[in-house]
Amino acid sequence: MRNHRLAACTVTITLLFTLLALQTVHCQNYFEYTVHIREDGSALWTIRQFSNSDDPVETWEGFQNKVFDLVESAQNLTLRTMSVDETSLQIDSTLSFNSKITVYSFIWEGFCVVQGSDLIFGDVFGVNNFFGKLFGDASMQVSYPEEYTVKSVYPPPLEGQGAGQVIRWPRTHDLAGEVNVVLTLGNGNVSFGGFTFGWSLIAAVVLASASVSVAGVYLFKRRKGNSKPERIHPEKPSIESEDEKVLRLLRNSGGTMRQSEVTERLGFSKAKTSQLLSALESRGSLARYKKGRDKIVVLKDPVVEKK
Repeated sequence: MRNHRLAACTVTITLLFTLLALQTVHCQNYFEYTVHIREDGSALWTIRQFSNSDDPVETWEGFQNKVFDLVESAQNLTLRTMSVDETSLQIDSTLSFNSKITVYSFIWEGFCVVQGSDLIFGDVFGVNNFFGKLFGDASMQVSYPEEYTVKSVYPPPLEGQGAGQVIRWPRTHDLAGEVNVVLTLGNGNVSFGGFTFGWSLIAAVVLASASVSVAGVYLFKRRKGNSKPERIHPEKPSIESEDEKVLRLLRNSGGTMRQSEVTERLGFSKAKTSQLLSALESRGSLARYKKGRDKIVVLKDPVVEKK
């Protein structure tokens, strides 16, 4: 039993020493460059320094001088307008056990050439001792917006050309010569319903549809121009006489009305109403009976008019 405990303690101590050794190795001072290309042609630079907790880091003034000197040199070389977003300059340090991670970041305006739907960069790396002006040789990773794809890249990266929107180079000394990367908006294809169509096919379909539409409009206009317009004979509006108005009103009222009501409903004067009713009475269309100061008008054939 005692031997088992001794063996367990030995294994534990060995593991601790191994972890400490690994930690010591891990904390050796080294850097990583990460550049995120933005749609406006600027780039967010992030430089991570992995070091021991007691190792020195770059001062704020020293970091500023490095960045401004590098961008100025690149501007003089490329003859393009460039600048540093001064509000983006940052230094942050994080301690973990006996290690330290320091993050330096800034935004480089005008890092890329914006040419139509393409973002082109790489000419700035032509500055003599480019990475020496920052923190020296290290690994480098470039990311870009998901709407873009890699059109061309030189020198060839470690992995990438569109894989996960990331291009990686194991060491920045690989970028000491000519560097040229072209990112283009879209991938040249359109996906719909699980199928992918090339722009050439889409253009052909659109062109064919447009041709058919133009031909259809032409034929329609030609046919329309050859056809003779039909003559429309408007119906003559029927004019209702005053006698007919009286008879219609009586029919719609059930065949019986007071004479004063006929006058009021038709808007005639009392004399005109009396004259019309007398004429209709003489023709046998209606009859009138005295009732007080008024008269009752009765239609001889009280057929109600259908509305």
